[in-house]
Amino acid sequence: MFSSAFPKRQLRALALVASIPLVSATFGLLAPALAAPQAFPVPDAATSDAATDPFYAKPSSAELSAAAPGTILRIREIKPKAFFAFDVDAKAWQLMFRSTDGRGQPVASVTTVLVPPHAPAKGRVLLSYQVAYDALTLKCAPSQSAIRGRALEQPQISSALARGWVVSLPDYEGLDSLWGAAVNSGQGVLDAVRAAQRFEPLGLEAASTKVGLLGYSGGSLASTWAAELHPTYAPELNIVGVAAGGVPVDIGNVARKVDGGLFSGLYLTMVMSLSKAYPEIKPDALVNDKGRELMKRAPNACVGQFMTGATETLWTYPFKRMGDYVKVPDLLALPVVKRVIDENRLGQRTPKVPHYVYQATLDQVMSMDDLNQWVGGLCKAGVKVQKHTFLAGHLIGLPWGFLGARDYIADRFEGKPAPSNCP
Repeated sequence: MFSSAFPKRQLRALALVASIPLVSATFGLLAPALAAPQAFPVPDAATSDAATDPFYAKPSSAELSAAAPGTILRIREIKPKAFFAFDVDAKAWQLMFRSTDGRGQPVASVTTVLVPPHAPAKGRVLLSYQVAYDALTLKCAPSQSAIRGRALEQPQISSALARGWVVSLPDYEGLDSLWGAAVNSGQGVLDAVRAAQRFEPLGLEAASTKVGLLGYSGGSLASTWAAELHPTYAPELNIVGVAAGGVPVDIGNVARKVDGGLFSGLYLTMVMSLSKAYPEIKPDALVNDKGRELMKRAPNACVGQFMTGATETLWTYPFKRMGDYVKVPDLLALPVVKRVIDENRLGQRTPKVPHYVYQATLDQVMSMDDLNQWVGGLCKAGVKVQKHTFLAGHLIGLPWGFLGARDYIADRFEGKPAPSNCP
């Protein structure tokens, strides 16, 4: 049944849009006309659960194959919450759309889109805000947090809405929670932008809409990879800038840095996540009895999402060493693991948009050497980069650096020349 909260005129507009064949900029093919997106009722914040919610059920392979990237498959209006009890002052919907995973296969993903009441009538801009949710379960997906008011980054999201920006919060890890799978995440961001631009109630001006990308830590992985993939995967999008903090340039070096430290759970759980995206890793053949016990408990884990009720990776697995859980001397030295690390290393493509990069100098997770090398490569390629560092640790880096990142995106929306402190 259609939700009575979803206006009939918007459904008619969606049906009209969906009936028009869409051109895939990625493949240069004319996709067949599709039926109108399926509308779902407003979810109940008290009972919403992605594991049982039919909205999250995977579409058929035939439905996905027939759709171009960014095609809207399902829609529902939601009543967004903040910190469990407070209403977010915005109209909001969730869109399931067709995307492409890291192996080039069609998949479905979800984004939550919000329009503040004071958004301008014309010339609206879109901020794609990538929440750092680093999850092995959909329980921590931004779409679920928006419904139930469990987003720790709600102050940052609300700050963007206060500017009158339309905001997209993509579940960029996809329905299988492929945390760390960089191409999957980057393409998920770009297709979420495509879906938002095609969604008439947002009042965006199609592909001419100015788009900014912003994210910290895991959210910066998705943001920077979206920027790298933009010229080839979604060149029609008008992305005007990306602001990324705490950037994981090389996940292998992240693993080495956190192993045995406060953030060691990142290494333990990312291996499990990447083994879903790369089944050739085969963790069952690599772990010992202790590792098998970890694999039973960790699928309910997320990073920095304790408000969701999921297992919190940071304080469940601190000061652990990977060597205690595997049967091989050095997991990162295995050829299959090295290949996965290489595929997920930033800097293999040249983005076309200016970057604002912010980094805590006492970051316990990210390598400053990796960051400097990556930024140096961007500068040599002619990309305008404004790098900002400050004295803080990884967790403090998000709130500490956000205002500068937000203001950088605001300047790009206003058409101001992008600054650069490249040598």
